Amino acid sequence: MENNILVGVKNLEKQYNNGIGTLTIFKGFNLDIFKNQITSIVGPSGCGKTSLLNMISDLDMDYGGKIQKTIQNMIGYIFQKDALIPWKTVYENVLLGVDIRNGDSQRLEYCEKLLKDFSLYEFKDYYPKMLSGGMRQKVALAQMLVNDPDLILLDEPFSSQDFFTKIHLENLFYKNIKEKKLSAILVTHDIEEAVALSDRIIVLSQKPCRIMKDLFLDFRKNEKFLLPEEVREMTSSSSYFADIYQTLKPELV
Repeated sequence: MENNILVGVKNLEKQYNNGIGTLTIFKGFNLDIFKNQITSIVGPSGCGKTSLLNMISDLDMDYGGKIQKTIQNMIGYIFQKDALIPWKTVYENVLLGVDIRNGDSQRLEYCEKLLKDFSLYEFKDYYPKMLSGGMRQKVALAQMLVNDPDLILLDEPFSSQDFFTKIHLENLFYKNIKEKKLSAILVTHDIEEAVALSDRIIVLSQKPCRIMKDLFLDFRKNEKFLLPEEVREMTSSSSYFADIYQTLKPELV
């Protein structure tokens, strides 16, 4: 499996000064993230999930230990609140980072496909303020996918959506990630969402956090393609939910 490692976190150390003293978030923390997988990270609030994404993305480089990455193209990052540019249209936002001047026709064609797949094509000349929250998050997803990043980081990107929009976005995300053979790390508080979307789930403890469980989901083995909507209807998914919930429960008090 070593040749399949996309991100290797080795002996990670991370502390914050909270004004009263030093708060240790990570101490001797190790984690390998594998290619062509969706890995979800769940854990108590404040345990360091978002901090881990920020360090993997190099937004935060103030840490000890090593984070080794075999990234050929780029890392995409989708936040809970989208970061769309308000004075650019949907079409222009999706194409951010695409070199149109060099006539990247394949990328432009993929942009058109994403807009149609995400039911955004008729809104391509709209500005972000004219869109609903769910539509804005679709634009953010398309913006990341059009550049074919080696790794997409997601920090609770569906948490503010209503249930049916959330399911729709999960399906779109999963379908595109698997079709393009990309990799993703999803931080979520929603255990059901983690089970529905993931190939693998990492369960973290309170800080300084450690890995309490590392689950490779049986129904995802052998790269079996199951939409999150289908997984939610499976009886076996509830056993994973129960296992993760019981593992986390003592950490939440």
